[in-house]
Amino acid sequence: HEREHGNAFTAEQQERFLSHAKAHSKYYNYFLFYFSTGCRTGEIYTIKKKDIDFNNRRVHIHGTKTKGSNRTIPLFDSLLELQDKFDDKIDSEFVFVVTKKYIREEFKKIVKAIGLDPEEYTVYSMRHSFATRCVEKHIDIKTISLWMSHANIGTTLNNYVHIMSDYEQTQAEIFNKNNVAKT
Repeated sequence: HEREHGNAFTAEQQERFLSHAKAHSKYYNYFLFYFSTGCRTGEIYTIKKKDIDFNNRRVHIHGTKTKGSNRTIPLFDSLLELQDKFDDKIDSEFVFVVTKKYIREEFKKIVKAIGLDPEEYTVYSMRHSFATRCVEKHIDIKTISLWMSHANIGTTLNNYVHIMSDYEQTQAEIFNKNNVAKT
């Protein structure tokens, strides 16, 4: 069995995606939440309104893959704008009441609208992008694995973190700046 590896958005593509979604999609909150938590596709549909604690800045993710995938992660600044935007008029205990089909269709439409090939990206690309942004922000890999509910950091590193060329260049500049070896 060969595992399919997904793609991550670059930081600039992610910003374009979210900007377009905010202006043109009723599913912006969903996409922002996904990019900002790295939860699995099935997990986002299990988030209940009571799972989001804006006061203590925590969100409980109901893991769908293993017993150990239940976790509580920080509620990052990017999600604070959602505090007053969850639709309390919807008679549901869940935050996101939408089918996977609609999300997939909307995702592909936005990817195409921002000039990317919709065949190269899937909804799961948002999870990959979360891990990649975390590494780009120098977050400890063990912490990223914990937030993503991976038992092994190798899973996070080998399957979810993508080294983007702009990040690689930044890392080369750091090496050059800090390299004390003279020739």
